[in-house]
Amino acid sequence: MRRTDEEQALEEGATALPPPLPPVCPRCGAERERRPTGTGHYILLEPEALPVALVPVGHRWYVTSDGCAVNWTGEALAALCRIAHRRVCDDLPSG
Repeated sequence: MRRTDEEQALEEGATALPPPLPPVCPRCGAERERRPTGTGHYILLEPEALPVALVPVGHRWYVTSDGCAVNWTGEALAALCRIAHRRVCDDLPSG
């Protein structure tokens, strides 16, 4: 069953508020890098890039040349990738 853009955005953490609002996590208040996604949503990304070997498939975000964030689940596009802030937010319940 194919997911809707809204379902995919929620699953991947692409739920950041759009500009001109500040790129701040609504849960913990941390300011992060906000990028548009291909689904018309925005995502807050952690600032540091990580080796793809440390990040599970489905959680690897790449920033394209036009500034969009893409969650690529195929073969790694580069040696480094980014992760969504939601994966490491201190204010999210553990589960």
